Amino acid sequence: MVHGAVHTLFRSLAACVTLLLCGVAVLAWRLSDGPITIDFLAPYVSDAISDENEGIVFEVQGATLAWGGMQSTPNITVQDVMAVDSDGNVIASFPEMLVRLSMASILEGSPAPKEIVLENPVVRLTRSKNGAILLGLEL
Repeated sequence: MVHGAVHTLFRSLAACVTLLLCGVAVLAWRLSDGPITIDFLAPYVSDAISDENEGIVFEVQGATLAWGGMQSTPNITVQDVMAVDSDGNVIASFPEMLVRLSMASILEGSPAPKEIVLENPVVRLTRSKNGAILLGLEL
């Protein structure tokens, strides 16, 4: 009886692994055709890059997932990003940000950014009335 239960357990495990591998293959095939829109994950991307301790929250409107093949790591491109401070003031905004994911962190099950790329940033320096220089970003 125990022997039959172990046999059923291994067959179930093999079926789950087969389904997982098929899912990964379909995802890789789909990504080879071009980026996938993942707007439904925008709130999760926002939470991942926000820093609640510093009082900075990033608001993300849209996201796409792309992968260049076996020689590259997956990329998430987020659109219409705004950094908002704890008072609700927009301190930075940019139309697009590229987040390159670490393959090791993906394999561990908790994707983490390897690199964050902001293209064509414009740095704005402002002198306040008391003489302090404030730094702001705008794309």
